[in-house]
Amino acid sequence: MTTTSPPGAKSPAVPLSTANMKPEDLLAVQTTARNALADGHSLAEKLGVSADEIKARFSAVGGLCDKGQFTQALPGALDLLLLLPGDWRSSFLVGSCLQRLNRPAEALPFYSWVLAQSGLPVAQLRIGECHSAVGETDAALEAFLDALASTEEADPVHKLATTAAKPLLATAAH
Repeated sequence: MTTTSPPGAKSPAVPLSTANMKPEDLLAVQTTARNALADGHSLAEKLGVSADEIKARFSAVGGLCDKGQFTQALPGALDLLLLLPGDWRSSFLVGSCLQRLNRPAEALPFYSWVLAQSGLPVAQLRIGECHSAVGETDAALEAFLDALASTEEADPVHKLATTAAKPLLATAAH
């Protein structure tokens, strides 16, 4: 794995891939990413990954998610999370992959971080869905109600949160 690029060097075709990494290598990359962020840089900057490469990676991972190929998308989403640990979009992609792979408890911290960083109601909706999936109905209802409070009726998130909250409200009323 390359850790630095000479000034003016083009991004390597595959500067980082977590897909086949050993746990100790992944830990080393994570440590490098955290150190880079602490220094005010992203791992992408440290590796010399261009903005165009990042955009292409987001597009590729998003395309896999759009096709329902979450198993294939997860390594790329994790790569983006390491490359850009301060970017909520990569955290949202990781959470989406984990949730759709029936790993809602693992997805929760990623969506919580997205909500803290962006305030996006869709993150609140996803938090509710994950809580509901693991049987935490009170937390799920609270998340859905928060999503409802932060959206307009015409917003698709509002409609989804309304649908998800209805059975929980009926149960809570009894």
